[in-house]
Amino acid sequence: MIDPNEQAERKHDKDADLEPGFKMTELGPLPVDWDVVRLSEVADYINGYAFKSTEWGAKGLPIIRIQNLNDPSKPYNYFAGTINERYKVHPGDILISWSASLGAFKWQGQDAWLNQHIFKAIIDEKVIDRDYFYWMIKKEITRIAESARGSTMKHVTRKTFVNSLVPLPPRQDQYGIAHTLDAVQQGIEETGKVVDAARELKKSLMRHLFTYGPVPFNQADQVPLKETEIGLVPIHWPIVYVQEIAAKGKGTIRMGPFGSQLKKSELTTEGIKVYGQQNVIRNNFSLGDRFINFDKYKSLKGFEVKPEDILLTMMGTVGHSIVFPGDAAKGIIDSHLIRITADKTKVIPQFLAISFQSSKVKEQVESRGHGVVMKGLNSTIVKSLSVPLPPLPEQQEIARILQAVDKKIEAEENRKRALEVQFKTLLHYLMTGKIRVKDVVEVKHEAR
Repeated sequence: MIDPNEQAERKHDKDADLEPGFKMTELGPLPVDWDVVRLSEVADYINGYAFKSTEWGAKGLPIIRIQNLNDPSKPYNYFAGTINERYKVHPGDILISWSASLGAFKWQGQDAWLNQHIFKAIIDEKVIDRDYFYWMIKKEITRIAESARGSTMKHVTRKTFVNSLVPLPPRQDQYGIAHTLDAVQQGIEETGKVVDAARELKKSLMRHLFTYGPVPFNQADQVPLKETEIGLVPIHWPIVYVQEIAAKGKGTIRMGPFGSQLKKSELTTEGIKVYGQQNVIRNNFSLGDRFINFDKYKSLKGFEVKPEDILLTMMGTVGHSIVFPGDAAKGIIDSHLIRITADKTKVIPQFLAISFQSSKVKEQVESRGHGVVMKGLNSTIVKSLSVPLPPLPEQQEIARILQAVDKKIEAEENRKRALEVQFKTLLHYLMTGKIRVKDVVEVKHEAR
């Protein structure tokens, strides 16, 4: 048994290691002016109604299930009957899923009914700011679940949840934390909208460019068109098979090595890079940690990918295409990619890669892809795909226009990722008092 004096000395030593202005709490070091409270002290929590499937309908108010919180595009069930109003959710209510999928959500939809396994938080706003409560739960819910079960099991009982300890800063800090996190989150959402708008613009441009060519929208009606097996195209564009515009020679359209040719046991942690689908899908050739030694590379040299080769995903996520960049490390493709070496006297590699993203080619891929459970491509299918072949100057202009949009999308996606990293860092440091937000003007929420 530890001597009380020794225990006091240990606590003193522990406190001596704390940063100035911090104290040791059940949640770890926190600022001296912060409290630690139970969730039951700051809000009440109403579990949703246990709807039976026989009560679901097509009319009435929507029923909020966990799947609807995780993915707003999921279809809703509806309930037109009468139950206690306590189960009704209004815009702005904070909902907490506590079974199977853990998370905190600010409801943005219409009035709705709450299904079981979701708490509606009735917040005591005399004690805690509503927006701070939301962000605090967003951060703490996983810790609460893990400490409750001692594992990654995703389920929290009501008793465990309401007795869980959480940090409670002074009111001004609560406003500052919420205001800062709201601002960063708004930046993430706005950047996401810019990305979505740019992607829609690219779709619209592709439909126009692969039907009328690189002419202004207001001149499209002046372009003579012809009907082809892949739809309308300018009258001077021939339709060719991919095989006809690949470079001459064996293996210019080639699938990656089969499993028997490249076994997992032959992969190393350094050497010659092995590229896969994620490099193409994410347009990032630094990703991945699969390599082969030089002797294995010599036996698989026929699968090497070189600058301006087109890479096409062939399994699972089918049809993503990209031109292999000149600054990427030497490497080979794996069994989930097809490599195409273009005949540059006939087709610009960037244009051919973009062609695979057009609806004219995507529809062929969808209809010809083999496999029942998982669609896939092979070199025979790729060789037989029909693509439009504008004159080289038109190919160059189409590629230039769409690459400019791609650069915009990439820049905004990078900005969004940076904001998301910043948000996670801020969430941790703000909620532990490592960063203090001072002089934030209290916002009066008169609409509440």
